[in-house]
Amino acid sequence: GTVLIKEKGADFLYSVLLHLIRNSMDHGIEAPDQRAAAGKAPRGTITIDLAFEPDHLILSYRDDGHGLDLDAIQNQGLEQGLIKAGQNYSDLDIASLIFVSGFSTKNAVSEISGRGVGLNAVATYCQDIGVDIRIQLENSQDRTMVPFRFEITLPRTLFWIAQSPNQIAAQAS
Repeated sequence: GTVLIKEKGADFLYSVLLHLIRNSMDHGIEAPDQRAAAGKAPRGTITIDLAFEPDHLILSYRDDGHGLDLDAIQNQGLEQGLIKAGQNYSDLDIASLIFVSGFSTKNAVSEISGRGVGLNAVATYCQDIGVDIRIQLENSQDRTMVPFRFEITLPRTLFWIAQSPNQIAAQAS
């Protein structure tokens, strides 16, 4: 069948993807010279994949930037009192700090980010409409450059499945 996103779902995806793309541009994807030095193509790539499960639509979002600096995130979390020294936190616990209100690893505020509201706003918006957002970490030897993706699970209330062109036309009208 064909997945049709309802208006509320489309508004949600527009807002969330806008935030995630801004985050990729300001935090993830490096400048062309830095990418070339790392053996990457000068232009960054953002990849969005969709997977359908019976009651959910799972959107996976990633960029090919430098990934998460878990050491910097942990240090910032300690400075801000979000985590405690001497405790054992998983890498996923540390990575999830990027969703906390006021958290930012940017030293300067730019037009795009550094205010500590971007990903917190995304997480809050997701929670408000019943959408789950998570970080999935990929394997890395370097804790300062951990590739990751966001996984967003949309409930059936935000989309429907059409099995035929007639159903698509009926849903559109």
